[in-house]
Amino acid sequence: MNIKDKRKEIRSLSITNHFINRYCERIWRGKQKSFPIDKLSGIIQNEMTDRMLNREVIALKMFRHSKKIKLTFDRYNIIVISENTLITIY
Repeated sequence: MNIKDKRKEIRSLSITNHFINRYCERIWRGKQKSFPIDKLSGIIQNEMTDRMLNREVIALKMFRHSKKIKLTFDRYNIIVISENTLITIY
């Protein structure tokens, strides 16, 4: 899967403010960038494109419309997705 396809899959997801806050807390270790939430959303989506493995993106594509699903992210974290929306990360 090329970078363009990965970006398309990740950009098709909605992101909650809770997910953005938890991403900053758990992935960036509390070093929240001083940008508005909508700008952070784009930054996080771009970073997720770089961090996610191809098999993680394929699983995301297959299960993103599920009621609730937990998928691996960047080998060590778990993202929770519900009906095409990123809910939280841990």
